[in-house]
Amino acid sequence: MRSFDLIVIGSGPGGYVAAIRGAQKGLKTAVIESWDVGGTCLNRGCIPTKSMIHSAQIYNRAMTGEMFGLKASGVGFDFDIINKRKIDVVEKLRAGVEQLLKVHKAELIRGRAAVKNRSTVVVYTENSEEVLETKYIIVATG
Repeated sequence: MRSFDLIVIGSGPGGYVAAIRGAQKGLKTAVIESWDVGGTCLNRGCIPTKSMIHSAQIYNRAMTGEMFGLKASGVGFDFDIINKRKIDVVEKLRAGVEQLLKVHKAELIRGRAAVKNRSTVVVYTENSEEVLETKYIIVATG
């Protein structure tokens, strides 16, 4: 059975920051995540939405430029390129969060967590389960 000082369940903005801070304080830290690091905001919410809104705003400015004395012809959009940019932005930011965890030596464990008791967390993966022992648990699942 592996042992940690701190286990953080969830790697969204609350979870990954808590894990980094714990590691900075000298705690042997693990983060358990069942999906991609960064949480809903980074992967499915705020960031992808803002990326697409930014593209729409640029398009809108090009279409309404005449009121500022600017003329453009052939203005259009390619949704596939807009979507690829959104995906690239999310992947870059997600990689940044993973790198922050790595640099601060907070171990990322992929799987679903279940708190068994105040000092035991079970991590379920597709093929196995692992029991972890800990002093502290932070549930940061959004």
